[in-house]
This record gives sequence, structure tokens and C-alpha cells, in this order.
Amino acid sequence: MRPISNIVDITNYVMLEYGQPLHAFDYDKIRGKKIIVRRAAEGEAVVTLDGIERVLSADMLVIADKEGSVAIAGVMGGVNSEVSQGTTSILLEAASFNPVSIHYTGRRLQLPSEACMRFERGIRPELTLLALKRATQLIVQLAGGEAAKGVVDVYPGKRDQEPILLSTGEVKTLLGVEVSLD
Repeated sequence: MRPISNIVDITNYVMLEYGQPLHAFDYDKIRGKKIIVRRAAEGEAVVTLDGIERVLSADMLVIADKEGSVAIAGVMGGVNSEVSQGTTSILLEAASFNPVSIHYTGRRLQLPSEACMRFERGIRPELTLLALKRATQLIVQLAGGEAAKGVVDVYPGKRDQEPILLSTGEVKTLLGVEVSLD
């Protein structure tokens, strides 16, 4: 990963810290001030952040505004919503996409990315909100940003977290310290 800008660097840092990819959009470039996740139209094209026009198939997911795609979901953002030195407002996106779908899209487009690598291995959906809050905190603290009120959380398949059960012996093996049950 190379340094890009303070906002993008913060999203990359949080991805390394939490394992949760994030994407920052230049909010002023989002037409209609709203994004959605949808299937691409067959033959729909998006110019990705690497400057290459990608032609999509109908089984790929995109992040779109009211006029068209602004990112290939879980893979790479588009230049039409890219954060730049002139950006004054951002929209942060944290998501959990189907690993098989993202793997397929990344391979078909021959577009490996840090985000794609993580999504295709599976992301715990519970991390999205934590990573989003952490990135917001860092942007406010380090980049002089001001957080807007509210978070849109669309999470149709919430599951109860399953406990991780370990014996004291397993803890000692993993951590190298003895713990008691007291």
C-alpha cells in the first residue's frame, strides 16, 4: 500500500487494524447524495481508481448513485467519486459482501485489490460498524474532519454472535501464559 491522501490512508490503516475494508467517496460527486448496492447492468462500464475502464456483467455488484455506478462493490472504487485534494465532504462506506461474489468479480475483471483479498476470505459483519466508527474517529482527530450525525446500517441477516470456547490449556498454548477460571 502506498500513501495516497490523509482520508484514504486512514481507511487503509483501519483496514489493516480491523481487517475490514472501507471506501471513502467524495460526497459532492455522489449524484442524488445517496448510494445503493445493486447488480450491474450487462455491459455497464466503470472507470476504476487505476484508470482502467471495466466492463461489467449482470452478476457483479456495484455501488451506485442515482445516475450510475461509482464503485465495483468490494473490489475498487471509481474515478467519478474519487477523493482528491479538493474534497471537502466524504461518504464512508463499510460493508460485508458475499465472499464468493467478490472472488468471482475480482477474478473475472483481473483486478486484485487489498479489499477484494479480504472480502473473498470472508469478513465478520459485526466489524463494519466498529471499523466505520474508528475511521470516523481518526478523520476527526487527525484530518480535522467533522462527523455528520447518523449512520445508515442495512444489515438484513443479523446473527447472534457465537461464543468462542477455550480451555485454560488452549489459552496457555496460544498466549503462553497460565490463566485461572477465578
